[in-house]
Amino acid sequence: MSLSMLRQLWVSYQSRAFLHTARRVGSIGQRNHLHCRLGTTAPDCSLTIGNDCDLHCSFTLEGPGARIALGNRVYIGASHLISACAITVEDDVFIAWGVTIIDHNSHPLDFQHRRHDQAWLPNAQPKDWTVVKKSPVCIGARAWIGVHSIILKGVSIGHDAVVGAGAVVTRDVPPGTVVGGNPAIPLLQLPQERTPPGTNA
Repeated sequence: MSLSMLRQLWVSYQSRAFLHTARRVGSIGQRNHLHCRLGTTAPDCSLTIGNDCDLHCSFTLEGPGARIALGNRVYIGASHLISACAITVEDDVFIAWGVTIIDHNSHPLDFQHRRHDQAWLPNAQPKDWTVVKKSPVCIGARAWIGVHSIILKGVSIGHDAVVGAGAVVTRDVPPGTVVGGNPAIPLLQLPQERTPPGTNA
């Protein structure tokens, strides 16, 4: 068996494994191309994917009640969405490769709390998510998130906004605004789209 055939078998296996897990924790629409990985380590999580999406990313649902919801016609390259709260990606969003979107701090600042996050140690205690700061993230319709950018907790990206390559977004981005840099700042205001969000004109 050739290396090419082995790769095709591996991709097929990954796709079936993803679909099995995703359908168990949420819902998947129609006519999607899904080449994803899904990690779930917490109860009551959900993943929702709309229709006509092209996804090559990883999803991690690691906090109790974590939720990731994607709209229709979403493209995501080899990026990572990590939720312990809620991440929403609306219709017609483009997310490039190497992007990280995370809705929490992952660990508390105080080591006395953080020391219990070492789950690999013998007799480790369950992680206490009540001491980890969390806040929902929303990517508005028709936004474009550039390669290797980072979207941090509590951020809302307005519809038709563009996040430049390598940007670190720590604050809300108004609709139709191009931002870039670390931390991301406004660089340009785009002409407003004539069709309202949610349409595909």
